[in-house]
Amino acid sequence: MITTSDGRQFLHSPEDAAQETYLAWIATAKNELYISDYSFNLIQYEAIIPQLLANGVCVGLVLDSSQAKGPTETPLIKFFKNLLTQYPQSFVMVLGESPDHRINHDKFTVKDKLQVEYGSYNYTSAAELENNFLVFDPDPQVAAWFRQLWKTEYAYMSANQKMGVELKSGGPMTNQQFVHYVEVFVSAFVAFLGSSGLNLFNLPGESNLKKLALSAIIAGVVAVYQQIVKPGTKALAAKL
Repeated sequence: MITTSDGRQFLHSPEDAAQETYLAWIATAKNELYISDYSFNLIQYEAIIPQLLANGVCVGLVLDSSQAKGPTETPLIKFFKNLLTQYPQSFVMVLGESPDHRINHDKFTVKDKLQVEYGSYNYTSAAELENNFLVFDPDPQVAAWFRQLWKTEYAYMSANQKMGVELKSGGPMTNQQFVHYVEVFVSAFVAFLGSSGLNLFNLPGESNLKKLALSAIIAGVVAVYQQIVKPGTKALAAKL
């Protein structure tokens, strides 16, 4: 651990008490606490966040939707959802992903608009045992930059949750992302044909290769329908 002349504190796990330091730091929030994270399962959240909310602190969570389905994350997500009903005016949470790669890989926490913690450290019990670093930065300008980043992520993920269709796995998908997935499937299949030296339309009418290619196309279309279109239609119908 090192503290620089400008007040920044650098920690590295597993040799430094990273988890203990982080939890003690968020527990001292006075006005607001904004968290953006990829993987998360710290059970201590179940004590700290309700206490902050009871003290009048506004808490916001931006969490990766793919990790939210994990076995160690699911109980915590359920706990957070219950808090949403108890503190509708001061607690918000969104499960989402980035626009392009569909992963929210950030790990940072903004406290009281004045301080921020950031680094490679996921808020998990395993992070304490892995090689990770985290920085506690008291610079209000840096904190403001991260705070705006959190608000941008929250706005995007909230909009896509509301406007998107639901995947069978539970994540949101916009119409644009649906088209993207179809394009990826078609491109991959065409690439397969090209790399194999096959021309689907020049194959003999009853050839096994042609039947195999057509079967693959049909299977792909069925998979897209079952995994995206059908669940999405139900989700949209439920919102009408």
